[in-house]
Amino acid sequence: MINSNKADEIYGICSTFLRNNTRDVRKFPLIFKELCSYGFRRNLWGLKSIGISVSLFGVILILIKIIFSISNQTIIQPILIIALSINLVILAIWILWIKPNWIKITADAYAERLLELVDSM
Repeated sequence: MINSNKADEIYGICSTFLRNNTRDVRKFPLIFKELCSYGFRRNLWGLKSIGISVSLFGVILILIKIIFSISNQTIIQPILIIALSINLVILAIWILWIKPNWIKITADAYAERLLELVDSM
């Protein structure tokens, strides 16, 4: 019978060994590239609530300015429409794109690059 706790411990030790021995950027550029990509996405995930808040705040401020222009019967400046559009796109990206499965893609790619080195180490 296989002891799953022991297997997990062995996987952990091997993973730590691989990570610790592939830190040389010149020797392992692809590993470094995958790690940077994963780190970037993971950090965006960590900033998701702040990103949504800032984008939403921008949308609200621009809408207030547009409503204020309409109520004063002044011309709505085209830059407001452009800024609103950009903020809405950024808000949509934060909400719809930055998700755990988007991060998992790069995490899996990093893990695959590490495992490719098992035979050469």
